[in-house]
Amino acid sequence: AAGIVADCTRDMAAEGWACRCPDLSATGVRARALPSGGDELTPSFGIRLRDGLRSGTFGAEVLACTHSVIDDCSSASAAARSESQQAISVFAATVALVAAVRTPPAAPLIVKGDLTMTGAGLGLHNTDPRSAGLLLVAGGRWQGLQMGRLRSVPGTPPNQALMQEDASLATASADQVFTMFMGIKPSRYPQHPALRKLSCSGDCAEALESAYAAGQRILWVDGPLNLASNKVIGSAADPVLVIATRIDITGPLQLTGMLVARGDLSWVNTSGLTSLVTGSVLALGNMRTEGSMDIAYQQAVADQLRHRMGSYVRVPGSWTDSQDVAP
Repeated sequence: AAGIVADCTRDMAAEGWACRCPDLSATGVRARALPSGGDELTPSFGIRLRDGLRSGTFGAEVLACTHSVIDDCSSASAAARSESQQAISVFAATVALVAAVRTPPAAPLIVKGDLTMTGAGLGLHNTDPRSAGLLLVAGGRWQGLQMGRLRSVPGTPPNQALMQEDASLATASADQVFTMFMGIKPSRYPQHPALRKLSCSGDCAEALESAYAAGQRILWVDGPLNLASNKVIGSAADPVLVIATRIDITGPLQLTGMLVARGDLSWVNTSGLTSLVTGSVLALGNMRTEGSMDIAYQQAVADQLRHRMGSYVRVPGSWTDSQDVAP
């Protein structure tokens, strides 16, 4: 078990809470909370984390008392606690991560319908042996695919890393395919606590860039998403997930993460500049490309989408309250 990692003290003047969540990476030691002073009753609480009982979970405990220094409430000595507090409560729950993408695609591109390509061609790249170098899975058929723009694991001909008329995609509804990868039905997915809705009209690239800069990593657009500006958004260590009813990309764009079009996806780039998605693209309708663009699969991005990005939620039935304050 770890000690208190964050603490809050009642701020009477502001009628709120004054909280601290210090960075412990340098010293590994959290500074003791300071007493509030004065004669008023000043409650406080602290949060400590414990190992989970099963993989993928951890325990969160909230220790609250009517003393302004929460450290004095968590003493192992019952006598010391009785001298420094008037009341105490301990609440505990098991917390689990609901992944942003439960089953990330093992290929740079998944298209439920047909894929039509013209111009310089769509480049698909996957040299990761853990995914067998898979490049494309389509429920329909493709037209205009240029083999010279495809790159799989060494020794694998590109045409052996392609699948079309895949029955699991062709026979399922768009909502079923969404659930297959995302793990949640599209009607419920916006309830993800970490999700933020993006509202914009016209070119949404700047709004997307601003949302990412503000720390928003799961973005949902109720309607079409148009991206028509040369922006660089996301990184392999910190990708972004964007979901929209329809997606239209025009011109250069560099995005790391995953794009999900719940309907059709159109991608046009005749600028001669780089237009690249590092990660994966999921189109639940048809997809059309014109010009030159690339999708490069990275296992590191898929791992982030599955194991780090998402929402932490309380496991049902795990909530308890007690007087046990053992460290």
